[in-house]
This record gives sequence, structure tokens and C-alpha cells, in this order.
Amino acid sequence: MTFYRWLEPFIEQNGPFAPAASYAHSDFDFPMTSNVHELSDYITYLNIRDSVKQSLYSALDAYQAK
Repeated sequence: MTFYRWLEPFIEQNGPFAPAASYAHSDFDFPMTSNVHELSDYITYLNIRDSVKQSLYSALDAYQAK
């Protein structure tokens, strides 16, 4: 199972950060882009909402424990 399948429940598909979330959704890695606005949105997405950030870490822990 790939990590993005674990991530699906934690991403707001229609939220304001959905484009940024798609980076995390695809491979849970820092986005491979040189677009400063995209990078900024991604960082904001990961940091502005503690509940989302904690969910990501919880999912990562669960994935690594498998």
C-alpha cells in the first residue's frame, strides 16, 4: 500500500489548500516545483492547521509501523 492511500481521509478535497494538498497526496514529499507561491501554499497547508499536521504524522507513524 502506498502512503497516499493512508493520506486520503486527512485531505480536504475541496478546501482552500486542495492544490497544495495534492502534492502531499501524490507522494508525501516536498513539492518538486520552483514556483514560490506553490511552495508557500504547501508550507502553509502543512503548518496552519495543527489537526491536519498531526493527522499526517499519525498516518505516517501507522504506515511505518506496518
